Amino acid sequence: MPQAYLVASLGIMSAAIGLLVGELWFAKVIPFSSIGWSWIYFVGITLVMFIFEPFWNMKGQKWVTLLVVLG
Repeated sequence: MPQAYLVASLGIMSAAIGLLVGELWFAKVIPFSSIGWSWIYFVGITLVMFIFEPFWNMKGQKWVTLLVVLG
């Protein structure tokens, strides 16, 4: 589970940084709502990791991988 959390955290933080840089590049201002949503996504991923960590196994990892590939 730590690897999945690491990848998800890096993905969310990269997306959040990209959003904020895009806001600065095009709008020249960062609205507080964008910063708030960035933190909500990061905290959400962290909570999901803590909730599912005790139940995580290889079978679950295969199903999550399949869902990610299909989605």
